[in-house]
Amino acid sequence: GPVSEAQSYYFFARDRGIFAAHPGVQQRTTSEEFARDSMENLYFAVQRFHECTGRQPESVTVVGWPFKEARFQAHAAAVHASP
Repeated sequence: GPVSEAQSYYFFARDRGIFAAHPGVQQRTTSEEFARDSMENLYFAVQRFHECTGRQPESVTVVGWPFKEARFQAHAAAVHASP
């Protein structure tokens, strides 16, 4: 059946042997399934990290298109994260 975008990246890494090449990474990998836009992607990812680790991330790295950089900077300020 259909899978989320987050799940598709997980399956891609698994199926291409990325997890096998980096021991321990698969056990630390999780996904966030509910975001509907870039603001929610950032906010929910930070919340998911907290849910899994019990702490806030020290930093956040956003990988994306250069034209979205200003948007993510604004989102980061709104959710008190630092990409």
